[in-house]
Amino acid sequence: MRRIYEQAANVAIWLGRAYEELDLTSLAFNLLQDLHLHISNKKYLMNTIWDSKTVDSLESVANLFNRDYWDRVWIVQEVNSARHITVKCGKYTIPWVHIKSVQEMILNDDDLAQLILRRGISEPRLSGLGTSFYDRGVRAMEIPAWDLDQATVPDIYTLLSVFWQKAATNPRDKVYALIGLSTARDDEAFSIDYSLSVREVYINLVKYLATSRKLDVIVSVPRGSNDFDLPSWVPDWTVSTSQFGGTIIDHSRHGSEQGKTPFSAAGSTLAEAEILHNNQVLKTRGVRLGEIVSVGLQSHRDSMGDLSVGIPVILDWYNRVCDTVACPGDAQVDAFARCIFMDGFQPSDYVYETELELMERVVGAMFLAGAQLLPPGDLPSQLDIWRNRDEDEVRRANDFMIKACDLTACRRWFVLQANVVGMKSVSF
Repeated sequence: MRRIYEQAANVAIWLGRAYEELDLTSLAFNLLQDLHLHISNKKYLMNTIWDSKTVDSLESVANLFNRDYWDRVWIVQEVNSARHITVKCGKYTIPWVHIKSVQEMILNDDDLAQLILRRGISEPRLSGLGTSFYDRGVRAMEIPAWDLDQATVPDIYTLLSVFWQKAATNPRDKVYALIGLSTARDDEAFSIDYSLSVREVYINLVKYLATSRKLDVIVSVPRGSNDFDLPSWVPDWTVSTSQFGGTIIDHSRHGSEQGKTPFSAAGSTLAEAEILHNNQVLKTRGVRLGEIVSVGLQSHRDSMGDLSVGIPVILDWYNRVCDTVACPGDAQVDAFARCIFMDGFQPSDYVYETELELMERVVGAMFLAGAQLLPPGDLPSQLDIWRNRDEDEVRRANDFMIKACDLTACRRWFVLQANVVGMKSVSF
């Protein structure tokens, strides 16, 4: 199929029927086309996005980006192999590259990214606008340039790190649908075999990746309910973070996107691993970082989305940092916030003067969210500065805390003797 798309003069993709109410599809396509035509006029873009008359159009774009089409894993091969793409929805059409130019312009320009975020805060109907522009649409389907590094063809783990949450009817296709775009397609050591069980396919993938002497894959996704009887070191690529908590896989290359050192506790060290006992046991060597001096309350996936369950756990973790990590208060705040979110902040989050201001905002969110649920005496006194914030601040704080509860579900917090803080999976 990849070669068919590569050789086609143009590939037409079908998003489905147009919206009937108020001709919303027309509003979405017209706005995207208008923004593309004025892509070099930043002032025009900002005025258009902030104009109260464009609320319906922006909401329509968000709805368009949230269609099920963008969730299908097999589409990834189609759009990344095609030379030219036309997007169709009902009777409306627009070139793929026009949508791409709009998304890239908005997300690569700090002012526009912040404006999209503020638009979502100021207008409840657009509360998910930032997420739609950053994580959906064309951006959700293309291999990011920063993930390719110097290679023209990515490895299979790179592709999984970007597209693992895409949907597939056959669980094997969570892996197999990406092989044609990866270096594994030309590697005799990897074969596509639908006669194998899902368990065998997922185990074979880890065995294949282990030959690179990198084991990032074994802690990439939440443990889940283990429907396929997988060993603890084999990820279940069908797991949903909405059910089983956040993942580090989305943050492992986050630093590359921002021009920073990628999130990687192992650094440049190479793994020494053996797979033994009929694919049941992974034997490897670890690195001693230090002695654990404090362990936080255990989070649980029951805390996902439930602040009354998650906030006491996260506050306990924060207090342990304050009590055991010997460093200035602002450094404690910075370390705690970065660890909780695995340093996975997106460009749209940086609407403040400094990164430290963002970290303080994140920690302050605990007070705003917690103040509604916990007695005043249960909150750290240094968070009192966040009292009496307005409604938008409270809503933003709750968003931060819900995300934190999701990311920390099924993880344990620890502090090492060497002033190192971290989280570990309860599976290990």
